[in-house]
Amino acid sequence: MRVPLFPMSMRINPAAFSPGEVLLWRHGVVEPEHIDLDAIAAAEGVAVRYRPLSGCEARLVVVDDRGIISVRHDAANIGRQRFSLAHELAHWMRDRHSGGALCSSDDISPSDLGARSKETEANAYASQLVLPDYLVAPRATALAPTLDAAQTLAKTFKSSMTAAAIKLVRHVPVPAWVVCHRPNRAGWFIRGRAAPPDLFVITAELHHDSPAFALLYGNQGGRTPIHLEPASRWLSGPVTRGKDVQCQSMRLPEGSVLTILSLK
Repeated sequence: MRVPLFPMSMRINPAAFSPGEVLLWRHGVVEPEHIDLDAIAAAEGVAVRYRPLSGCEARLVVVDDRGIISVRHDAANIGRQRFSLAHELAHWMRDRHSGGALCSSDDISPSDLGARSKETEANAYASQLVLPDYLVAPRATALAPTLDAAQTLAKTFKSSMTAAAIKLVRHVPVPAWVVCHRPNRAGWFIRGRAAPPDLFVITAELHHDSPAFALLYGNQGGRTPIHLEPASRWLSGPVTRGKDVQCQSMRLPEGSVLTILSLK
């Protein structure tokens, strides 16, 4: 079923747009399929090339008032490739006067939006180019906080699952979190707007009884069914006692495990 673009209850206010949304709006983007990043880059004076790259996901070269963005032609998926392009386009729009950019996979990540640096600000800008709030919000508020729903957003916007999961959790009207656990590396989490600020996700180690543990340390891939677990396995804070969280986890291609949680 097609989701109405802008429900009558939702007023679109371009004056409140982020810089990335302003750019899309200026180029007439009113549906997800209108987000043609290559065409927008060309209109802004940047040529885009897909080619082999070593040691980086994408790079921007600035020559006078023109730019060239190179993106890895063999990126893990189209969503990753689009986010890399959006990240370099963000550098062009924001930082072109300070020269080019050479960005690694750690630099280009939709999960790294909390800090304030040149790279994290480019990530925030890129997130709005790929999954603009003014198009995501009317869709996400009607979806459940699950990876199945995030996959729907990812397909609609041609984004990565990680980026779609983050945007979904930010917009659902229930307390929710997206969590990533990585073998031999620190994990991360992002809370939704409805999540209590005094609840924190335990990212140091997965509980051994959680199905996500088997995904992280076993040989199987795939995605768990939507299920309930004790909140204390995932959250620390004053209201977790006796509570459950709804969980769904999946193993990502690089071996990390992505989970969406919501408090029941």
